[in-house]
Amino acid sequence: MNSKMLLDRWKTPDGRKLAAEAIEYLSGVRLGVPEGFGTHEGRRDLRGLVVSSPAVAGRVSAGGVFAEVAVGLVEIRGVLWEALDLSHARLPSLRFFGSQVKGCRFDEGFCRDWRLWASEVSECSFVGCDLRDSAIGTWHEGQGNSWRSVSFDRADLRGVLASGCHLVGCSFRQSRLVDVHFQGVTMRECTFSGAMKDTLFDCRDLPGKPTASVMVNVDFDEATFEDVEFRGCRFDGVKLPRIPGIYAIPGFPRVARRVLDLLKENTSVEARMLRSELEVALKLPGRQDSVGVFNRRDYLASGGEPLADLAESLFMDALGDLAV
Repeated sequence: MNSKMLLDRWKTPDGRKLAAEAIEYLSGVRLGVPEGFGTHEGRRDLRGLVVSSPAVAGRVSAGGVFAEVAVGLVEIRGVLWEALDLSHARLPSLRFFGSQVKGCRFDEGFCRDWRLWASEVSECSFVGCDLRDSAIGTWHEGQGNSWRSVSFDRADLRGVLASGCHLVGCSFRQSRLVDVHFQGVTMRECTFSGAMKDTLFDCRDLPGKPTASVMVNVDFDEATFEDVEFRGCRFDGVKLPRIPGIYAIPGFPRVARRVLDLLKENTSVEARMLRSELEVALKLPGRQDSVGVFNRRDYLASGGEPLADLAESLFMDALGDLAV
């Protein structure tokens, strides 16, 4: 069945009754799986199910910042979802609290604006799923989320926030990674491919924030970087893109200070640009053994060949001087 057929089957009188029972089951109101759903490839068949979008009841402001007040949010508290097929389902703005999602499929689904707290997701597939503006990682009272063996391949992850969560054995092949923020994330055995833009991996130790461990066996081999930044990260078995002009800078703070020394007598516009960038970077908190990533493409975009040539030559000289 195609997406339209999957959605339409819930619109009949019997379908509407089953849909209401399904939503009660998913939200934990109803115990036990209702009869009549059938199975698809070994999972309970809920493909194409539609949960209504929350309504905007008004707007509030504080300090000049405006926010919308939503009503009708579906909350999932202390519930286990296991072996469910929710492909092509429309499940916007769900809120998970202390829940588990195991062996489920959300392929080609609409899951925008999800929020999860103290929850676990494992052995699940979000291939081609729309997860825009979701918070897949949240940090609250010392607890985060965990995602293990999850496929985000071809998923739309624009605007996603991942804070203080564990990402283990997850794949991001050809995902839409634009304006994504990974903060204090423990990441191991993950694979990325395709274009990545305006993405931040922030591994610094910040007061009141989760602390990230070393990034272990994370593979960016087939990815491309555009304004992808690593702050305070440590690498173990990390593969960077196989593109000329991208390489790791181990011991970045020490190397950056050496580059500033080499710039002392240079008064060019490009030197001032590079000096300003490094001075700001060194003011940020971070470990002395953190790794930076040089990307010639970013310097070309901000200052053309002169800046890219200057930055690359000085970083190489500094690495040589320090034998890092």
